[in-house]
Amino acid sequence: MQCSRSVGTRKGAIAVYIEPWHIDVREFLDLKKNSGEERRRTHDLFPALWINDLFMKRASNDDTWTLFDPYEVSDLTKLYGEEFEKRYIEYEQRDDITKEVVSAKALWKEILRNYFETGNPFLTFKDNANRANPNSHAGVIRSSNLCVTGDTRLATQFGLVKAKDLEAMNKKIYATYDYRTFGDRKKYGVGIAECIKMYKTKENANIYKIKTKDGYEIKSTNWHEYYVVRDNKIIKIPLKNIKLSDKLLIQSQDGQFGTKGYYELGLIAGFIAGDGTFATNKAKKSGCYYRFI
Repeated sequence: MQCSRSVGTRKGAIAVYIEPWHIDVREFLDLKKNSGEERRRTHDLFPALWINDLFMKRASNDDTWTLFDPYEVSDLTKLYGEEFEKRYIEYEQRDDITKEVVSAKALWKEILRNYFETGNPFLTFKDNANRANPNSHAGVIRSSNLCVTGDTRLATQFGLVKAKDLEAMNKKIYATYDYRTFGDRKKYGVGIAECIKMYKTKENANIYKIKTKDGYEIKSTNWHEYYVVRDNKIIKIPLKNIKLSDKLLIQSQDGQFGTKGYYELGLIAGFIAGDGTFATNKAKKSGCYYRFI
């Protein structure tokens, strides 16, 4: 796939998600292979699996796994956790729908074989994502958000940590979110929610920088979604759809800054850094002093 502009072209980036019960899942796994019939390959597409806990349980226990026609079981995409398992098992017991029974362990091995050979599909976990979703009132999460750069910092219980460092952590991560993400622009404040693991999904993606009138900056792909105020309403839209007149929401209250240090130390460091005492060039300004009581 190519995305054209007024001058030349640049590579596009699209990730397509299916769940492991999809009847065409094995053909889906082969999309990035360098061998086989070329008409069945999509080298510029990024396949991803939206894996549920039930599949992993079946694979671990070497049980059977049933594949379905998504047209006949479309409600499975809207369910997760216990509700998904109950409905999935109900479909397994029906004889009036299209299905195919396979080995869950064999399918998992095939998934891993393709992952090691091609780096795809992306492996993302549906139940974990939805259990940790602070915006569950807005519906079920059906895919991941491939968006931020490795140096993007998130407010966590460890402090403001870069995304690439969070990926390397083998610990639970609790991130700060703004109450206004629920849609009420007047509800200021922040909450804390457990996150799913951070994964590296792509290298050499096209990165864009947003800079506000107040000087705030953030880098992301053009499909990363932001909360903005437009026509007095809070909406969530990808970067490519943001207008110059949109008001970008930033965190409305102090978040998490870790357990090291304290507010007064940060204040002192801010005064010193702002005074120019710390500088990379040889010439340094002096003559500005502060007295703390």
